[in-house]
Amino acid sequence: MAKNRYFTYEPKPRKIMNEEKWIATLRQNKMCSLEDIAKEIATRTTIAPGEVEAVITDCLFQIGVSIKSGEGVKIDGLGTFFPRVISKTVEDVKDASLKNCVKSITVGFRPDSRLRKAVKSSGLKKFEYTDNYEEE
Repeated sequence: MAKNRYFTYEPKPRKIMNEEKWIATLRQNKMCSLEDIAKEIATRTTIAPGEVEAVITDCLFQIGVSIKSGEGVKIDGLGTFFPRVISKTVEDVKDASLKNCVKSITVGFRPDSRLRKAVKSSGLKKFEYTDNYEEE
């Protein structure tokens, strides 16, 4: 699954107030699928990849059920999922309605401190293009 154990970044231009500035942008190596993750877990356990997929799929279903009920879901080591409303302000309380205020209803995610620390400690290196570079 993961070839390297660090993030790569590359400088990208951005126009800010009609001036070109540069920022460092993370490069995503590849997107891991549920199948990829299930195979990796299966190599470290006695559980078959299909069973791992079934458990993860059911876990995601149950998280959805809980969030639809207005509950947050905390998974130690991963983080907390919660229902989130993105809204705008209005001048008068009479105008504070679902139609006037709510822009979207979505799922919020707050990563566990262990996950944040793992990401921070992984390292960051500048991406270098090579002649034999192929996009995965």
